Amino acid sequence: MTRDDNIRERSVYSLGAADGAIVGILMGICTLCMVLTVRIQFLSIIGLLLLVVTPFVVWWMLCRSWIKGYCPPTFSAVWLHGICIYLFGSIIMALIFYLSMRYAVPNWIEIETREAAARLAEDPTTAYQAQVLINIIESGQLPSPIFTAVSSIWLVAFTGSLWSMGFAFILTKMRFYRLKREQYAALIKQ
Repeated sequence: MTRDDNIRERSVYSLGAADGAIVGILMGICTLCMVLTVRIQFLSIIGLLLLVVTPFVVWWMLCRSWIKGYCPPTFSAVWLHGICIYLFGSIIMALIFYLSMRYAVPNWIEIETREAAARLAEDPTTAYQAQVLINIIESGQLPSPIFTAVSSIWLVAFTGSLWSMGFAFILTKMRFYRLKREQYAALIKQ
């Protein structure tokens, strides 16, 4: 039994979890680069690149599962696969994000908030917002690393479900992808 045959027998949830592990590591490295940018500025470019590449990786995974028949050929199954990729991936990403905020740069949230306040203070029209941020820092009301990491799970899961909806619509409605799926199925039957 090959790896492809083994994957065919798995559910959409299982396939989403397996693909989500890869996407989670990709997004986790992205958040790690974002946090470490405080120390090494060049990492912001790598983080931004990974942020842009992630939807294309998910698109490739959904195309692969659609064309090779790993999940049912319905809009809802492809959409659910994409949601699972982002949901399971966001859990791994949040763990990496939390560990980097907790141990790599423990005061990252404060550093970024102070930076935002300094930039807002430069413009007279946003000086009030800058003062609000300063007051939040001084009163100790900044969010904790665990709160920020868990909030990132919800953000990624929600935006990922929107991305996945668009991807599922394109895959199930465009004739090109339906033909590719039929050609692959015919090739496997030979």
